[in-house]
Amino acid sequence: MKIILYPLIGILYLSSLVFAATSFNGEVAVTVAGVFASFGIGVVYLGPVLAVLFRIFKSRPSPRWPQAVMVASILGFGSVVGLCLAEFVQVAELLEITAVGLVLSSMALGGLLASWKLMRIWSHGAK
Repeated sequence: MKIILYPLIGILYLSSLVFAATSFNGEVAVTVAGVFASFGIGVVYLGPVLAVLFRIFKSRPSPRWPQAVMVASILGFGSVVGLCLAEFVQVAELLEITAVGLVLSSMALGGLLASWKLMRIWSHGAK
């Protein structure tokens, strides 16, 4: 269990440093630290799982990888725009939805980028 939890503790510690560095604005600090934490969790926990699954199912890095990364990036950007809009018009429901979207898109982006990199490393090592 320690081996599984240590990366999470490290990610959360680094997120607290990001929060402290951006604490000039509380809402910005929470958002940036949350994006950092969810991206890190995606890299550490989701990326290797995706890479192993892609390897098991014989998937190779293909032109679809950039499309998946683009979709996650667009969803993340849309969530940031939605967060700004929700804050401006003070709509709590929109804030909740866009915050969830931002966390999930950050996690997906981290996982996709990590698995893509792992797949490239494995494909070069197999030569």
